[in-house]
Amino acid sequence: MTPEKFKQLGKHVTANITDPLGQRLNQAQKEVGELKESLQRYNKLVTFCQYLTNGETTCGWGAATMGMFVSGYRAQPAKAGDRRTQAELIEVDLVIIPEVLVPHVLRVNIPNTSRPGTSTSTATEVDVLGIIARMKKHARNAKNVATGTFADVLREPCATCDQQALVIGIDKYIDDDNGYVFTVDRLCEACSLVENIASFYKCDPTNQQYGLTNEIYREPG
Repeated sequence: MTPEKFKQLGKHVTANITDPLGQRLNQAQKEVGELKESLQRYNKLVTFCQYLTNGETTCGWGAATMGMFVSGYRAQPAKAGDRRTQAELIEVDLVIIPEVLVPHVLRVNIPNTSRPGTSTSTATEVDVLGIIARMKKHARNAKNVATGTFADVLREPCATCDQQALVIGIDKYIDDDNGYVFTVDRLCEACSLVENIASFYKCDPTNQQYGLTNEIYREPG
């Protein structure tokens, strides 16, 4: 190697090796980012489908997420200064579809015969009728929760592909610190997208960080 060639070595490596490698790396990182976004979208769809086929999904200790379909709803845009970013759900009519539900294991309280008035929590498979009964009990037999069929489910155009999407309602248990939020979403089969429409929760008077959704259920009568 001559001194002249040595002086050009760094420039040669930069132009012919490191710059092309950097470009390939940037492209690969972009593709990885796109793959992660796609995976998150598909995983969300899978999760929401599971909410709906489970009906009730056991979450935290003594807590559960309920997945139902929507036959009608009313919402208004989020108010200025509200921490909600989605529209505020005002009212919703919900449908439980027995044909969609799949028997699965839930946490069930079994009366303790050795200690009257107490129960033991255990994992037990619950059939479809049992799941429906538990869901209606969770909703306090509200008049805006009924059993029905797919014909009762509201459809709306997907914001991404404009195909008809199912409108669903999820009474979601977030965690011990945040409680519950009720969301109405569009679930689109065509583009595998779950799009949030509106949400509802009320802060627990004893804990302003904890969300409650019981007021979304209209009492019977």
